[in-house]
Amino acid sequence: MIKEFIKGKKKLSFYLGILLVLLIGITLGSALLSSTLKVIGNSKINKNSWIIYFDDIDIAEDSALVDNSNDNARIAKNGVADPTKQNIEFTASLKNPGDFYEFTVWTVNDGSIDAEVESLEKSVLTEEQQKYLDFDVTYDDGTLIQNCDILYHKGSDKGPNKRLIKAVVKYKDGLKVEDYPTDGVTLNLYFKINYSQNVMCQGTTTEIDKHKLTIRPNGGVYDGRKAQTRKYLEENEEYILKRPTRDLYNFDGWRVVDPETGGTFSLEPYDDKYKFTMGQEDVIIEAKWKEGDYVARIMDHYYTKVELAFDAVDGNNPSTGRPWENNTVWLLRDTEEVAYNNARSNFTFNLDGHTLTGKIVNPTTGKLTLMSGKIVGSIEVEESEKQRRIDEGKDPVPFINNISGEAVLNYGNLTLGKDDSNVEVENSITLIGEQYGLFNVSNSKFNFYDGYVQGREALSGIISQLNNGDVRVAPSHMVFVDSVVDNNKEYQKVYLVPSPNRAVAKTTTVVDAYYYTLQDAIDTVIDTKNKNSSLTDNDYVIDAIRTFEAAYDIEIERKDSQGNPIETNANNVRVFFDLKGYSVQTGETILNKGYLKVYNSKNNQSILKIAKTITNEGNLEIDNINIPISTDADGIVNKGNLKLSDVIINSHDAYCVKNIENGTLDFNPNVVLKSINKDDSNRSDQYALYNSGTKATINNGTIYGLQNTGTITLDGENTKYLVNLWYIQN
Repeated sequence: MIKEFIKGKKKLSFYLGILLVLLIGITLGSALLSSTLKVIGNSKINKNSWIIYFDDIDIAEDSALVDNSNDNARIAKNGVADPTKQNIEFTASLKNPGDFYEFTVWTVNDGSIDAEVESLEKSVLTEEQQKYLDFDVTYDDGTLIQNCDILYHKGSDKGPNKRLIKAVVKYKDGLKVEDYPTDGVTLNLYFKINYSQNVMCQGTTTEIDKHKLTIRPNGGVYDGRKAQTRKYLEENEEYILKRPTRDLYNFDGWRVVDPETGGTFSLEPYDDKYKFTMGQEDVIIEAKWKEGDYVARIMDHYYTKVELAFDAVDGNNPSTGRPWENNTVWLLRDTEEVAYNNARSNFTFNLDGHTLTGKIVNPTTGKLTLMSGKIVGSIEVEESEKQRRIDEGKDPVPFINNISGEAVLNYGNLTLGKDDSNVEVENSITLIGEQYGLFNVSNSKFNFYDGYVQGREALSGIISQLNNGDVRVAPSHMVFVDSVVDNNKEYQKVYLVPSPNRAVAKTTTVVDAYYYTLQDAIDTVIDTKNKNSSLTDNDYVIDAIRTFEAAYDIEIERKDSQGNPIETNANNVRVFFDLKGYSVQTGETILNKGYLKVYNSKNNQSILKIAKTITNEGNLEIDNINIPISTDADGIVNKGNLKLSDVIINSHDAYCVKNIENGTLDFNPNVVLKSINKDDSNRSDQYALYNSGTKATINNGTIYGLQNTGTITLDGENTKYLVNLWYIQN
């Protein structure tokens, strides 16, 4: 109790003190805020005629997260006056530059005696603290709390019995990194209002007759705030509304929420904004939104094109004027685009589960990591994007290599996935091309850690075009080339495996690549060698890694992006297949239009067991292999140049070799051709070799039966060995 003498009369003044205590621990970019707001008073008033308390606390929705374990912020008990609404306690954390903590609370006088502010006490920030922190307690409209402000008693006809108070603790706007404290700081702040019986100011008040305009961003941001904003305006006072913003949306005007109908206010367009004129009532409005056309973002900045986001990577964060804290580009939705990476900085493009249809081009200066989504190459999108750039006066050349529908064209440094201990295949990054999933240009760098690549030739040039050290795969894993069928078309699917148990063949250059089918290996070799003329016959040899069955057609020829055959000859297609002592059984035809050499580099026997004919229209060499024919199909139909060395071919009721048109033959002495009647192996009228061509010459070998309807030269007398012909039909 405090006794004072006023105007010579002895009066008793009773106090309820409002004590706001803030305890702040600050480190660089992080702070801990602990606050207690209390009402402390003298309760020696009879019949509860002096009742002042807090009510209806509201924490701003964009405040820093509170750390309280119960109710976040609460009005607690301390046994004074109304025992349920005297204490406000909260704990919050300011973890990032720009963070703040804000709440509003009503001070209510439910007693029978008017109260007025007699004195104020407030912590004074030191000069150092003032560099980075603001601390204010005001009325909600921003008016300062001052001496003589009246809080009328309940039922008074002079004015309201409650006032809305706002408390804010925040980092200052526009701080630089060096302005934050470098050491941990513990800070105690308080704001104390002493209310007394209304005896000193004799009824004066700072209250102005204003009405409240509540502005709800409705999911967006208004004047830098996600929470609703309140403006207090006198009747006929005008206020120009700012344009709110919302990620992925476009502002579409304001909606009046309250009053639902009528009202004496006005709201009308004003240039590109809106003008509000206050009437005689409180008003609530909220923003209206239409979904926008943004497709990518970096942090909280949004872009209508992926390439625009790529272009922003090297720049500064527009919000801070400093380099991006995190320059990851995020894809926000499925989109169609050919995006050229102009950035020189190393960054990640995270597709976040979405699909980009078109193409990504990573130039020689690019350092790009792709994660978590799908890129689908599209010729149609390429052509559309090319025309768009021409229409916009831009150069279309940099990103159009050739219209081939690759998902990614890499000239620089490209990484798929994350270099960690886990390899994700299906739930990571996926590249799907009409021809190539990924095309690595010579001298580029490629890191393969997650995901898969799919295309007719999924990873054309992945290994041989890159220098030693320019290819990295996840530890303890290897490249595996599988086959899949999509929309009735067969594609390669390339991914990483810890062991090649399902593989049948491999190629070895910078790293090993393993293949599920022999055709996958052949297609990769054909395309790679065709794209790189510096490769020799000793480069990119296909090695069998186990005995296997190839129950599918095998073709040695070039094809376009749609799978249609294109010009093939022995110069532009050269494939070498080493059986390595293993055996291969084929179930369908083999067609060679280029240069194909099948051989066995090991001492143990290799077998190529065929069920259907091998057709040679180019150059075919077979060395140190036995070829049993399991059906009555002809073994080899030769229209090109056939060279056999140390080869034994056994057929059943069919020719081992059928030489037609302009086919030529070259056998060494260890070649044996024998056709057997499946019903009588002793019959001698089976012919192992048939010739209807005009250029055939036989100079070596053992041939069980020759049937000739064309022109053939027997030239064994000019060689060391004679041709052994057991019977001839000419």
